[in-house]
Amino acid sequence: MSEEQLKSQFSCRPLKEIPEISVRTYLVYTKEPYLKEYICSNFEDGRSKNLEDIYMIQCSFFDGSLYAIHITYSNYYKPGWDNFISKTIQKYGEGKKLPNGIQWNDKETILIIEKENGKQWQNYGEHYMVTYLDNLLYSKMDKKSKEKSPDF
Repeated sequence: MSEEQLKSQFSCRPLKEIPEISVRTYLVYTKEPYLKEYICSNFEDGRSKNLEDIYMIQCSFFDGSLYAIHITYSNYYKPGWDNFISKTIQKYGEGKKLPNGIQWNDKETILIIEKENGKQWQNYGEHYMVTYLDNLLYSKMDKKSKEKSPDF
């Protein structure tokens, strides 16, 4: 999906821009009350859709192409860790263990499932985060970022 397609299909809010490396992140869905106007809508009847168990969805673009989708689950969604990732393990194998999660990398896509403890949002509590990254675009973005950053 291109950045223009996202903006034409969803009501979304720009969150962060890093112009020197052509990265833009958009809030596509949230249950945050003060951001209600930005909940994804633009369904045929114009209604917003409530995604059960999902707190927030963000999409990040590099040079106008989607390179990352970040899904934050609601803090009341409390399945056991094994139940949450068992189907993913069945499909992709054991993956690489992370301190608070697991990662799969098939050279095209990186999938990360993590258990967060509220460090991103004050008092949000423990919750799950799922991130999908386009490996090729992510590598290009990372390379461009390193080229633009000063040597220390």
